Amino acid sequence: SFWLAKSLKLFLDPATLAVKHPLYQMISTDVDVLAQRVGKFIENCSAKTREIVQLKPTSGLSLDGSPCSRYIEKATCFLTVEPREQADMTIIASELERATAFIRRENKLLFDFRTVLPDEDMQLLRALENAVHYNSSKRGNE
Repeated sequence: SFWLAKSLKLFLDPATLAVKHPLYQMISTDVDVLAQRVGKFIENCSAKTREIVQLKPTSGLSLDGSPCSRYIEKATCFLTVEPREQADMTIIASELERATAFIRRENKLLFDFRTVLPDEDMQLLRALENAVHYNSSKRGNE
């Protein structure tokens, strides 16, 4: 009960809540801020990574491509990773499972940037690049 009381006290001061409560940070971040982070993430990916997989932002859509809700136009911003010819998404996904959470739909990987805190962006970038480059080395050995 000590930790619950400590957590609930954060709600008394909205400024402190926004800085110290990770869940609140995730749900209160504006989707445009998330989209900027995804854009910067894509820019920071190496050219080699972008040759192997296509990276693109997908915002305001549910996983099947329909609007998230008729009440919410933009709920989040995903980084969508799709294969190019030389990519094996099974290899990439299996490597990423050790490092981060993602959603796999058909032959795509989706990273919901609402659930990735800003200080985790570089960790995700390294994990994705390592997985993609591992894919490249495995495919080169076949």
